[in-house]
Amino acid sequence: MPNKILYFNGCSWAEGAELDSLHEVKNSIYSISEDRASKLLADKIGYEEVNQGSAGKSHDDLITQTMLYAYKNKDNSDNIIINVMLTSPERFLLYCNDKRMVFGWVMVMSGFGPHGSDWDNFRFDEKHAVFDLARLWSAYFHNQDFYLARYFKDIILLNNTLESLGYKFVITNSFYNFNANPDELNHP
Repeated sequence: MPNKILYFNGCSWAEGAELDSLHEVKNSIYSISEDRASKLLADKIGYEEVNQGSAGKSHDDLITQTMLYAYKNKDNSDNIIINVMLTSPERFLLYCNDKRMVFGWVMVMSGFGPHGSDWDNFRFDEKHAVFDLARLWSAYFHNQDFYLARYFKDIILLNNTLESLGYKFVITNSFYNFNANPDELNHP
């Protein structure tokens, strides 16, 4: 008989970053904690846990990974529950030359560099280009309608895909506050 699986995907919230005990651990990997929600729930219902959540994940990665997982495991869809904890629609995947990054202008403008990038290996001119993009993006292109149009299309695509493949699933908004002023930082 195939394994019963509880699948989680999302950003740091799905990974387990809500755990205060791990905030002081430098370079911690939250998913190692036995106290993360996905692990506790999987144990409670007697399912195997698969958690692909990771801090700073882009909306694009979350949707793509979940759909790839769903298609790869479609023959076992009756035994898998999928829980997608959406991340901020403002986190989207971009490349600077061949360097992958999760572009979020707030992170860049705050001096942290983009999520999901090997920022230390960006050349000076590439870092400068990313900062210029963030500055221009925040001044001229940052628009909630742009983010939400992409976000809702992806959610509808994911919903229809999971439904057509016969999965039991939940899609939640664990990160974004739709009442936020789009010109202000929007942290949970």
